[in-house]
Amino acid sequence: MEVTDEAAVRKPKDFDVSEFFTQEFSMLNGKECTVTLLCENILMNSIIDRFGEDVPVQTVDACHFSTLVTVDPSSNFYGWVFASSGKMRITEP
Repeated sequence: MEVTDEAAVRKPKDFDVSEFFTQEFSMLNGKECTVTLLCENILMNSIIDRFGEDVPVQTVDACHFSTLVTVDPSSNFYGWVFASSGKMRITEP
């Protein structure tokens, strides 16, 4: 990485960060499936960043929520789950 005098490329007005990251899970195999994730509450922002503000969530208890999301069961997806250090688990299927 280096600092240059080139102007930065601006984000297009119609660019949706949530949609982009959601598609990242679907780009490798193209085999989508629906999974249920059990997450600690601290991960809510990560879930919203990845799947958007309209992602369905349910309170499980004072410390956890669950969400039903569509993903590509790829190494990208599993790496993202495992990077949570146990704060997120795939409960279904």
